[in-house]
Amino acid sequence: MSNSVRDMLQKGAPAFGPSFGFGCATLVELVGLLGFDFAYLDAEHGTISPRECEDLVRAADARNLPTIVRVGTSDPQVMLRYLDTGIAGIQLPHMRVREDAERAVRAVRFHPSGERGLAGGRWADFGLRDPLPQNVERANEDVLLISQIEDREALDNLDELLAVEGVDVWFVGPSDLSQALGYPGQQNQPLVRDTVARTIKRLRDQGKVVGTAGSNAEQVNYYLGLGVQYFTVSANQLFIGGARTFQANVKVPTNMESVEGT
Repeated sequence: MSNSVRDMLQKGAPAFGPSFGFGCATLVELVGLLGFDFAYLDAEHGTISPRECEDLVRAADARNLPTIVRVGTSDPQVMLRYLDTGIAGIQLPHMRVREDAERAVRAVRFHPSGERGLAGGRWADFGLRDPLPQNVERANEDVLLISQIEDREALDNLDELLAVEGVDVWFVGPSDLSQALGYPGQQNQPLVRDTVARTIKRLRDQGKVVGTAGSNAEQVNYYLGLGVQYFTVSANQLFIGGARTFQANVKVPTNMESVEGT
């Protein structure tokens, strides 16, 4: 089975994935049933271990939902432990120089495209279906590598970074860029907003698939207008938005007695 997220992006379509920094297999299943395109598991800022990741991937697989994991380091051994759980892609923060991207490309793919450690585990159906060489070929074709641009150094070295073959999506991180530009947390500050927009345009002008984070529909629509295709959407914000809508629309009769604690 091909990677459906890769297929969508190659056709120019957008793909949306709720972001989880915690392990909850039931919510991952619900994301698949709700029609989202992938589940995004944040092992950089979140608490998801490789062991937890494997069970979340199983839940996602039950609903034909690809999973993409963000890890906190481009250390090949750390990346390998998540890749071997059967994820569809891996996302790496703080790609600053060409060597960072080259190391990442080598780590996510097997020979001849890279140097990923080879053992037949869950990602290869434990060796019970296709021969290992066939699994290797399919993995090299299907795995997504998403590299994040979120530092001043990355902006300075952007042309060199983009020259690296094998990165499928370039993810512009507004949150960390706001900090790098001296306005931490102020994504709508003019310099931050303009820098993000210019960076997206530079990426698009070079024919790259671009990703970013969206916290609400208004923000996502703005980035769609800039040509962004790959979106991570905070599951926390989706829950908060639904909860606030519920609270705002429930009309409690004024003659009902107030109950303490409700």
